[in-house]
Amino acid sequence: MTYPNLASDRQFAKSKMPRNTLEVKSDGCTGFKYDITCELGNKYKLFAYFNGSRYRVMVVDPIVERGPVGHESHVLTDGSLCLEPTVQGCRTLEQVFCEVGALGQRLFDLQTHQ
Repeated sequence: MTYPNLASDRQFAKSKMPRNTLEVKSDGCTGFKYDITCELGNKYKLFAYFNGSRYRVMVVDPIVERGPVGHESHVLTDGSLCLEPTVQGCRTLEQVFCEVGALGQRLFDLQTHQ
């Protein structure tokens, strides 16, 4: 898969994402794995990646329940988070990273409703 913005995404990850961010390859995708702690004190391992057309992010740990097609559940059937109404993903790594920052309460709700 072609990753047209990899150089600029590497720079963004190095300068703006958490210090624990690692570039990894998984299932043919290059992405960035990092840990966050939400405002409620819950810890999450996330993987932000480019799927060939848009950026998405998955919760690696803890396991969260996947929902039906649509954005009502906030976790799509492929395991990626619904970050915007079209459920296609974000246009940039920076946008996906900022959207995840706003997910604290929703991630907590997903984790506690398993």
